[in-house]
Amino acid sequence: MVTGPLRQYLIQLADAVNQQPTFSRFSAGGTPNSYLSGLVGDFAFNMGSASSMSRLWVKIGPETGYSTTSWVAIRILV
Repeated sequence: MVTGPLRQYLIQLADAVNQQPTFSRFSAGGTPNSYLSGLVGDFAFNMGSASSMSRLWVKIGPETGYSTTSWVAIRILV
């Protein structure tokens, strides 16, 4: 069993990692809506997309709990 300062450090490290958004990948369909669950701030990467315009998605709502709606594509316009 780990105790003392090392234990405190490991707890802080685990908390920091667990607070990061989830990164998921999918390849079926053009959008993660309807079948990929997530929390606000989570990311999804479309492995099967032929277009770079619809590869990266972010979850924008609802504010509480997991859901399969409100995924939007992140697009970089030049």
